[in-house]
Amino acid sequence: MDSDTRLKMAFSLIVGGLYLVFGLVQVLGSFGMFASLIDTLNIDDNLFGGFVLLLIGVVYLFVVRSIKRDSIEGSAFLFTGIFLSLLYASINLVILGATLLSALLEGESLGVFQGITPIVYLGLLSLIGLYIWRSTFSFSRLSKAGV
Repeated sequence: MDSDTRLKMAFSLIVGGLYLVFGLVQVLGSFGMFASLIDTLNIDDNLFGGFVLLLIGVVYLFVVRSIKRDSIEGSAFLFTGIFLSLLYASINLVILGATLLSALLEGESLGVFQGITPIVYLGLLSLIGLYIWRSTFSFSRLSKAGV
């Protein structure tokens, strides 16, 4: 196993594990559990958001499973996990911007960090992954494949 493959496995295991932990806390928090932890880490008690975090975590863990089986699908799962996490992080950033704009227009005070949830700061980890494997992401390769 080469160093790039080991790095993909380690990255996916760490990031996927974090997504699973935060997703589980968010899902259980929607049922009233972990109240102090939710307040400390600024986690929503949103059931749907917790399921999204769990889904992204499972996709990242499929990278490890695929690489251990010597399957070429590992990179596809990695890129899917990165894409999903960046997609949902950017959606939440747009929602945060709209909330801040609304608070500004209505003259209310709203802390900037109040809307930064785990899906946003875990998305930063995926952004690091995108930077590490940026040469692998290529739309020109897709056009050569006839897509």
